[in-house]
Amino acid sequence: MGNADIFVGCDWGSTSFRLRLVEFGSRRILAEQSTANGIKTFAALPTAPRAEAMGHFFAERLSAWPDLPPATPIIITGMASSNVGWQQLPYALAPFPLDGSGCQTGRVTIPLADSQSRDALLVSGVRTDDDIMRGEECVLIGANALHRCGARPAVSTLALLAGTHPKHALLRDNTLLSFRTHLTGELFEGLASSGLLATSIEREAAGAAPDWDAFRSGVRCSRDRGISGALFQVRARDVLRGASKAANTWFLSGLLVGAEFERVPAIQDGGELLLIGEPRRVALYREALKELGLTSDGAEPAAIDLAEAVIAGQEVLLSRNRKTAGP
Repeated sequence: MGNADIFVGCDWGSTSFRLRLVEFGSRRILAEQSTANGIKTFAALPTAPRAEAMGHFFAERLSAWPDLPPATPIIITGMASSNVGWQQLPYALAPFPLDGSGCQTGRVTIPLADSQSRDALLVSGVRTDDDIMRGEECVLIGANALHRCGARPAVSTLALLAGTHPKHALLRDNTLLSFRTHLTGELFEGLASSGLLATSIEREAAGAAPDWDAFRSGVRCSRDRGISGALFQVRARDVLRGASKAANTWFLSGLLVGAEFERVPAIQDGGELLLIGEPRRVALYREALKELGLTSDGAEPAAIDLAEAVIAGQEVLLSRNRKTAGP
């Protein structure tokens, strides 16, 4: 399989590219790169030129680590295996075992200087009859390794993956049973960038400290009016109440996050919640859940950092691939 001490893990999403050099076992990040060259950067290209462009881009990023041992294993998770990615792989099917045994995988070649090359393990996504994910399956495999979510017999875990396209995933008996995708982040970007509501908010405020009062108001408004009826309140607050554009930005965030929780079936009957994401996004979920009364006795749901889950999942998949490949 190659170098037994380190691996290169790539998390290639729609809008971002992250490359990490990781120590096996400790999962310690030894080096890291991040750019905005997500799959959208290459998606408009025809299939063959797109694969070539992505291969050369990956090689360029890898060249930043010139002392990387030749046998170091490389794994790529996320949208690189989609129909607008490097090489399309079929989806695995849910129910999906969280030990990674159900993953669909392939190999891609990374062209290096002097006619040399490396190969990388490419991981596909998971589908149900009416939904799809790519990349989040690796996150859930990692979360399972870190938290043993869904491991108690007959007890469900609702894993909330906070991101641009959040997933609510139902887990039980170390298996992903089903999931629902939301467009929270993409809706926020679209509404904040153009249209009537964009005149009543200040996009830059989303990068500042949250206005919790405005955020909680948005969560409540979404619950009371429904998302369609609540959205115009961004405009009404501006015109009728003189709400600041910064506050309205967090009101809109609360509306959209709160709308995700119209149906939360796995919290019932002794089920548990698990939040997965970057700390800032997880904090928003915690506040929304608390405002909606969806956490019992004020207990804080367990949380796992997104990067930690990705790395753990990639390690599980590489280890499994090494075992199945044999000596």
